[in-house]
Amino acid sequence: MKNSLSAVIIALLLSLTLFAQGQWTDDGDVVYWNQLSDKVGIGLNNPQTRLHVLGKGIFQVGSDKAFSIYRDGDNQRIDMWHNWQGMHLDFVNTSLSKSGYIVNKAPDGHLYLGVNMSNEALMISGSSGNIGIGTNNPVKRLHVIGEGIVQVGTDKTFSIYRDGDNQRIDMWHNWQGAHLDFVNTSLSKAGYIVNKAPDGNLFLGVGIFEEALKIKGDNGDIHISTNVSIGTSSVGGYNLAVNGKIGAEEVEVKQTIPDFVFEDGYNLRSLEDVQRFIRENGHLPDIPSAKEFDGKAVAVGVMQSKHLQKIEELTLYVIEQNNINRQQEELIKTLVAQNKELAERLSDLENK
Repeated sequence: MKNSLSAVIIALLLSLTLFAQGQWTDDGDVVYWNQLSDKVGIGLNNPQTRLHVLGKGIFQVGSDKAFSIYRDGDNQRIDMWHNWQGMHLDFVNTSLSKSGYIVNKAPDGHLYLGVNMSNEALMISGSSGNIGIGTNNPVKRLHVIGEGIVQVGTDKTFSIYRDGDNQRIDMWHNWQGAHLDFVNTSLSKAGYIVNKAPDGNLFLGVGIFEEALKIKGDNGDIHISTNVSIGTSSVGGYNLAVNGKIGAEEVEVKQTIPDFVFEDGYNLRSLEDVQRFIRENGHLPDIPSAKEFDGKAVAVGVMQSKHLQKIEELTLYVIEQNNINRQQEELIKTLVAQNKELAERLSDLENK
């Protein structure tokens, strides 16, 4: 008992002595007070502010109380406080009129991250752990309302869902290249865009293996492996179906040239036969009638061949007629000469 009392008296005398000297310490420089500057240091003996702490510690305050850490005067600080909403941690920069904050709200325990106290940019649900960006009611692990950029590593997938899992957009990357998939599981359909390495070709397709459209990475050429319709929802069995006008400077159509007309043994109709056919049928031989054309598509290549066949037949008729004309000219010359000779003989007889 005497020893304890002696220790208390010695400590009290020591404190009074240090106070009289303008400072007090406890265990070296763990706690230091400079009476002249009215500054307290914890963990150091040269405090620069009213309370200068160097090292770790716990600061416990009552309800609705605030604890702030200042830097550069009052311009930059961190505030930790509590009220009826929950726990708050604010990051304030008054020189830039900006404030960021983290709030753990009661009673549901949601965690909010925001700026300027009016924009809860990110929310973590206290019940599900879901993260909401632009929404306070996230229904998936990551629920985003609004625009954003998400950067992920190699061979990773980022999906945007709509209507449960039925409709979604997948963005991912693998050894082939970058992929963008449009999936509708309720209709068992998937469309995709792939930019493949190393040539950089861009593919557009439907399903898993159909590369319907290809844009070459080296020259930009476009290749289409499926049927295409423009201005109509049906291709009608054509590779390219267009409901409307097409403008072009030049169109090349592959066709068969009917040179068989000039071959020996070709059965060229006589003009009398052609005339009789036209009178009976109302159209040229080997050419479809107007009724056959009505409302039906015309194969340009086939019709071009038919037209060329008729032109070649007309050429043969012209050649044949030219030969007849030359024969007639020779005959006329002969008849003229003979007529002249007879006229001269008749004149001689009359003059005798």
